[in-house]
Amino acid sequence: MISDFYYNATYRHQVYLERLKSGEVNKVFPFLDEWRTSVLNRLSDSIITDYSRARLELLLLTIEQDLNVIANDQYSLISQSFQDIAVYEGQFEVNLLNETLKDFDTVLPTAAQLHGAVFTEVMSVRGRHGGKLLEPFIKDWQQDEIREYTQIIRRGFAEGQTNQQMVQEVRSHSDSTKHHASAMVRTGIQHVANQARKKTLIDNGVKKYQWVSVLDSRTTPFCQRVDNLIFDHGKGPYPPAHINCRSNTIPDFPKGFNLKDSGALRSALNGPVSADLDYFDWLKKQPKQMQIDALGKKRADVFQTMTKENFIKLAYNKRFEPLTLDEMRKKEPTVFVLLTVS
Repeated sequence: MISDFYYNATYRHQVYLERLKSGEVNKVFPFLDEWRTSVLNRLSDSIITDYSRARLELLLLTIEQDLNVIANDQYSLISQSFQDIAVYEGQFEVNLLNETLKDFDTVLPTAAQLHGAVFTEVMSVRGRHGGKLLEPFIKDWQQDEIREYTQIIRRGFAEGQTNQQMVQEVRSHSDSTKHHASAMVRTGIQHVANQARKKTLIDNGVKKYQWVSVLDSRTTPFCQRVDNLIFDHGKGPYPPAHINCRSNTIPDFPKGFNLKDSGALRSALNGPVSADLDYFDWLKKQPKQMQIDALGKKRADVFQTMTKENFIKLAYNKRFEPLTLDEMRKKEPTVFVLLTVS
């Protein structure tokens, strides 16, 4: 049994999760600025092309050590944030179960169990970043970025570049690093959210799940292909399926689970909701407050008169406004309340 109520609440929750991601990305940026500043300070000490090979390697080792100290602090912050999000997502799923089911005693996994779920489950990300646990996913990204800084200097030395030329490359790489960091944090949070909710559903006796993709101009072929498919837990892919994936899952309730009126089944006559509705069409049907939360007030004011083409230009060139976990927690009740007035 697939609940329409559950589907809409999960979709709405993803809007807030995207804003939370923006807030978490902003927390990481100061560490990236520290990386850049540290490297630039080392480059200002003397003329690199005057170095011997041995002195160059010593400099590069020192830079690596400097950047790894910063990376350790960065990882501590990311790890703690991810643990906090895992606990929140577990509680959210319990709240959603309570709103959907009647005559059912929900079970909330402990914080340690939720942390274990997100850090010990392999990420389903495809490509060279895939098949990793969460910690190596983060730390491998860090080492890739640090390695690129040292390669810029080693390459500059080999090519006889001036310090200023190396400085320009360092600054350019710093800009790229922020883009990469954003992708890492956003993908990591999607993994944390889905794994915490998966653990909660399994502990509450739900054995199957339906894949729910956010259908819009950015949806990948893989997420289009698996949208609406039903899998057994442990026998199918789990979001995120790729870097920057926004896909979710919802429970396929077994017989014996009693749904409240608000949890009515999705209509078989109309077919699966997300098969016919993309993000634009779905958002058109939402209350004004949800449109404001998704787009911002100015964009929401003109949204109802917009064509899909104009919406894509307007909405997807814009980052979601940052949201803290505490702010997200305060907004959570609207996910349920607004559903009753849609």
